[in-house]
Amino acid sequence: MKFKGILSYRKHSSWPSFDLVYEWEDYLSQALHIPIKHKSADNYRLISILIKYKLLPLYRTTKKWLLKYQGYYLYFILGVSDGAAPIISRRKIIPVIVDFFVSPPYFSQFYENYKEYDLVLISDYDAYNQLKKAKTPLNIAHFPLSLSDVYRLTPATRFEKKYKLLVAGRENPLLVNYLNLYLSKYPDFEYVYRKMEDGKFFYVSNKTGLIGEFGTRNEFIQLIRASKCAVYSTPGIDGDEVRTKGFAPLTPRFLEFVAAKCFILARYLDNDDARYFDLKAITPSIESYEAFENTLNEYLKQPDTPSEYVSYLQKHYTSERATLLKNILNNQSR
Repeated sequence: MKFKGILSYRKHSSWPSFDLVYEWEDYLSQALHIPIKHKSADNYRLISILIKYKLLPLYRTTKKWLLKYQGYYLYFILGVSDGAAPIISRRKIIPVIVDFFVSPPYFSQFYENYKEYDLVLISDYDAYNQLKKAKTPLNIAHFPLSLSDVYRLTPATRFEKKYKLLVAGRENPLLVNYLNLYLSKYPDFEYVYRKMEDGKFFYVSNKTGLIGEFGTRNEFIQLIRASKCAVYSTPGIDGDEVRTKGFAPLTPRFLEFVAAKCFILARYLDNDDARYFDLKAITPSIESYEAFENTLNEYLKQPDTPSEYVSYLQKHYTSERATLLKNILNNQSR
């Protein structure tokens, strides 16, 4: 199997979560020496017509014949859930599924939607293993998430820490409750959190008020680098299980916090994905208020994050995933 390029949605989406995808695409493009092609907006009318008139099998057969001798395009797909429509593309693609939120009763529909692809990459190791146990007919491989090499950490890296604690992005209700209990005991404690006003997100101090918008990728990275501690939770736990169908994968935010040299107060399940990323090597999962208080107080005493942060990230940069991807493709060709 050989790549012809990377299919990108960057001309059609400025959703912040895609910033990470574009960073992966940029690095993989350089490492694999393949171009980035811009994907057209999905033709939902075509999809609906093909499904309505039961023409999808004919379309797939014709497409497979026409593209038989073409190279493959890597294509990141953010979020696949129950009942999701199939991906329609004029090119021969290898999809990379980030956030596989499909419950077992819908596995068969997922198989049907992706059966035309010679290889499907799954980022969540827990989802990958569940599909394997279900004896999926698809040819799948595990392709974990990563952090772009532009954020590479070295032993000499130092960041000035202005804020004691940062609550960024999706909030975990249990950790928010623990933080409120902590504030009732330590009323002078200052932290930074995200707040929406007039349709925009801003970051605010609970003591001094507005800090800034931090709307660009670079500005957000500077904010987390300025934070000594950060609150983190995987999706799919503490009330989010229905949305994710019980899957609770690591998100790149965890790797970003490590690269920013933040001490992390985390909540996560002890599942295959957490074990793959060895989250316990960085921080325990907070299971009680007492653990939250003791862990935060201990972190605040520390002058710097452990040196293990550097070696930990070495395994999870996008350059490592580029090597992995080459190995996956080589194995497919045997």
